[in-house]
Amino acid sequence: MMMKNTDKKNPLLIGVCAKDALLSFKDCLEKGRYGGFPSEIHGLKLVCMEREIGKFVRKEKEAFNLKLQEVSLMMENSCSGPGVVVNLGELRVLLKEERSSSSTDGGDDHDDVNELVMKISGLIEVYGKKIWLIGATANYETYSKFVGRFPSIEEDWDLHPLPITSFRSSFDALGSKSRWVSLFIF
Repeated sequence: MMMKNTDKKNPLLIGVCAKDALLSFKDCLEKGRYGGFPSEIHGLKLVCMEREIGKFVRKEKEAFNLKLQEVSLMMENSCSGPGVVVNLGELRVLLKEERSSSSTDGGDDHDDVNELVMKISGLIEVYGKKIWLIGATANYETYSKFVGRFPSIEEDWDLHPLPITSFRSSFDALGSKSRWVSLFIF
């Protein structure tokens, strides 16, 4: 999956309606509503990791690690399909309250988030063209902080910041052709 008019592959939706657009995209894939999507996207698998990412940054790493194993198994067992989209959810959880350098239990929150980012980067390295990331953030400030915290993340994750300014006009109802979804091509 690539974005038209850009060499970036993985959309990061930015704007007050970004989360709604992401949820609608997720709903379309889960329910098989492919109207408006290119035919190459049909059969694409979706794995949501938002909950597991939230647990990971709260020191509950087991659920995230299990989800990573699930994604790896999906990738290995579905070589013939178009691939897997990993929904990262809202990025602000990775920057929640500008995590201090030490958490209440004496651990290092920055190390935990760095570990998580490295694990996601590992998925991209191993599965390349068959795996995509998608996520959202409510404002450009959060995106900027994320990129500031991980200066090579745009390149490592091949992120394409995609402004979503209006849910209705940019997604035109579930399943109908949307302006931003029509940017997806293979």
